[in-house]
Amino acid sequence: MEFEFWNSGTTAPGGYYCTSYLDPEGLTCDTANAFDFYLEELCRLDSLCDVHEYINSETYIGNPTEGQCNALSGCADRILVHYYRTSDVYRDGTSIYNFKSYRLPALAAAAEMSHVMSIFACTETFMGEWLTTNPHDKAFETWLDGVDGYNDDTGLWKANTCLEGQVWYRYTCMNDDAILTGIDEEKHQVQVRVYPNPAKDFLTVEFSKTIETVEVVDLMVRAVSVSISSRTNTSTDIDVSALHAGIYWLRTEEFTRSFVVE
Repeated sequence: MEFEFWNSGTTAPGGYYCTSYLDPEGLTCDTANAFDFYLEELCRLDSLCDVHEYINSETYIGNPTEGQCNALSGCADRILVHYYRTSDVYRDGTSIYNFKSYRLPALAAAAEMSHVMSIFACTETFMGEWLTTNPHDKAFETWLDGVDGYNDDTGLWKANTCLEGQVWYRYTCMNDDAILTGIDEEKHQVQVRVYPNPAKDFLTVEFSKTIETVEVVDLMVRAVSVSISSRTNTSTDIDVSALHAGIYWLRTEEFTRSFVVE
């Protein structure tokens, strides 16, 4: 669910959220009432998802107050927290993680575990120019391990936080250059076929030249344990039956490919 309740331009009288949602409900058009409307709808959506364990609720936030973070954290299975900046660091070199740093601790205040993903923007207003000279994974790496990044934070709230990786808004504006992955597949002249995708039990990877090793990593770029059921110089069958549902990456020195486990 996406509803920018903090955006006074759309929640004020005459704004899109005002005329489309708040007015019809008899609510005064302002950010406070927009949040109340959003929270009720989000909690209703989350309750419907809870009926079916294989459906999760997800929402996106940008500029909520600390109190609003406290309130909404119990009404979504996963929260995308935006870090819409033009670079992965501030002028003093500290990590983008520090952007509105009150949000993650406030989200972790709920009784249940807080599941969050950082979301970056590749539009011209934000990281569009930055991505022309930086690989897209660098944003999340700096967020995690940069100066005063997530991994440097020792707050007790982290015990109630499950970090599930990164996501970009929006993929359609991301450049196709090799700089995105740091790998130039044309230079290495390797072609890759991955199937079935999504996979449930086994994944087959075929490549046009000999590849020594293939690593499976999750969205946090952590290697995950998988079994190789068969292997030739140009083909590998991987047992993914033990992996949780989600998105993973195949990575070698010469290519990367994403795949989905269902």
